[in-house]
Amino acid sequence: MKKLNVLISLVIALSLLILCTQIAIATYPINGDFETGNLNGWNKGSAEGNYVEAGGHTGNYRVWISNSAGGSYYYISQSIDLTNAQYLDFWSANIVGYQYSGRVLIDSTIVWSWDGMQMSWTHNNVTITGYTGNHTVKFTSYGSPFAHPANYDDIVIKYMSPPPIANFTNNLTNNAGYRPLCVQFNDTSTNNASGSYQWSWSDGTANSTLANPIHTFQNVGNYSVIMTITTTSGSSSKLSYINVSSLIPVANFTCANYTGYAPFIEVFNGSSYNFPTIFNYDFGDYVFGSNNGTLINMTHVYAYAGNYTVTFTEANDNGTSTTQNIIHVLNASITPTPTPTPTPSGKPTPAPKSKGAFLMYFSYIDAIISVGVLFLFLILLSILTRKFLINVVCIALCIGMGLDMLSRGVWADGDVLLIITMICLNLYIMTTQKGD
Repeated sequence: MKKLNVLISLVIALSLLILCTQIAIATYPINGDFETGNLNGWNKGSAEGNYVEAGGHTGNYRVWISNSAGGSYYYISQSIDLTNAQYLDFWSANIVGYQYSGRVLIDSTIVWSWDGMQMSWTHNNVTITGYTGNHTVKFTSYGSPFAHPANYDDIVIKYMSPPPIANFTNNLTNNAGYRPLCVQFNDTSTNNASGSYQWSWSDGTANSTLANPIHTFQNVGNYSVIMTITTTSGSSSKLSYINVSSLIPVANFTCANYTGYAPFIEVFNGSSYNFPTIFNYDFGDYVFGSNNGTLINMTHVYAYAGNYTVTFTEANDNGTSTTQNIIHVLNASITPTPTPTPTPSGKPTPAPKSKGAFLMYFSYIDAIISVGVLFLFLILLSILTRKFLINVVCIALCIGMGLDMLSRGVWADGDVLLIITMICLNLYIMTTQKGD
């Protein structure tokens, strides 16, 4: 049953198509091939002398126009809209093979004429450009009385296609959106049959030749979009503008570790949403040196223990976004002693002794200041006590300690013992000097 319905629908559609095609062919002029078997659609100059007879150029019929009265007394005519008309196309003959005369007029102007013999049908294609509106198109037999008649068939007005009028729409609201902006363009031009297209985007990308292209604008800006359509009748262009902007960025970052021991090297990785153009880190430690970073990914050293609030800011032309995280930096401590593990004998295995009983991390700036103070202190002692040899040794030990601290960046247990030894030694010297 469904197949039958589909078949019926196709037959109806085909019948309508044939009907519409016949109407379109018969419109300019009406009954131009005379296949109705009469002069329906035409006006006659006389009740006699104009006949539709068998034996046309194509089909079954032709028009036969007598000249028994002479002049242009006999004719057929029709009022036709000649706007954008380009050619008057028809066939003519005196099929009996004698001399005859014929004229074709638009209003009172002769646009075609013939005097002579035509042994067979002859094709005529007359240019008739420049007319607008309705005009009377007349076919006659012309000459002295009782001259041989003129025959015409397959009369057609050929029109120029009107020039195209370019137009298009898109799927945006108010021709604006946020980057990356993907836009569907749709051709709504008129008189665009068999036209070729050229789209330019003004964003440095290649043009498109599709009728309905899709294009993505990657960057912020106001872009002029030009569509040009070209047909055999001319070309036309349409200009429109697309405004592309950015959303406010969404600041976010992650850290390699959020907790560590001083000096703690932290790695920050920012995330880029909605195309930020400016980045700024505030690391929150406010110490000597750089406390800010202006790249999306940064590395920073925390010299001291503490809890630091890190602020990350992103910005673009549309606004600013900020987010924060906390970094926990701890003092380095004694390595915790592991819990003894029982052995098969039931006696616990002794835990290994920890190495480096005392460690305290500090900054290089502190180390330099500390070494400088100790150096001045020892020089002062050497001057006061006049024990130059002993104090030279102390100064050398102080310098060695300082170099050791600078090379490792830490206060170690050996450095602390050296400091205590020097202080005790110099106190002893001072006491002895007083006794002398």
